[in-house]
Amino acid sequence: MNKLRKILSYLLVFVLMMNLFTLSISAEENTDYNLKSNKGSVYFSAKTKTNFKNTKDKEYNTKLKGGKIKKANTKKIEELMLEEISSVYADKKAIYSSLESYGCYVLNPSSEELITFSSSSDVTVSTPTIYYNAYNKTWTVTCGGYWKNMNWEKDKALLVT
Repeated sequence: MNKLRKILSYLLVFVLMMNLFTLSISAEENTDYNLKSNKGSVYFSAKTKTNFKNTKDKEYNTKLKGGKIKKANTKKIEELMLEEISSVYADKKAIYSSLESYGCYVLNPSSEELITFSSSSDVTVSTPTIYYNAYNKTWTVTCGGYWKNMNWEKDKALLVT
């Protein structure tokens, strides 16, 4: 009996380890597919983000020396990010260009909608937009969404005023 338990425990550990490696390989393949097909995936490898950061740091420093960067204005930058999220008809390229004038760069300019994991399909969420702020070396992630119907009204009691 002890021998059987020992064999089963080794088998369980082996199966769990195989599943762990399979998931990471699968995720890596999906990431590559999303990047190659320009799907605007929010799943970027650390190498991709690091390369993006290094490139934008160099670009920022060059523009800063040339006097082409505006003084960082956190309130204005946040307003532009919110405008990009909330406006359906906004000229996103113009917003991204304005953000770049402050040293804030977009990693994944895409407007695809995400599939939410809620059981009811009454919410639409936009793809998160990832910004790198070269002026203070930080990352910002923004996302927007809306209710497709009025089901949220039954949750009003939970809202604090």
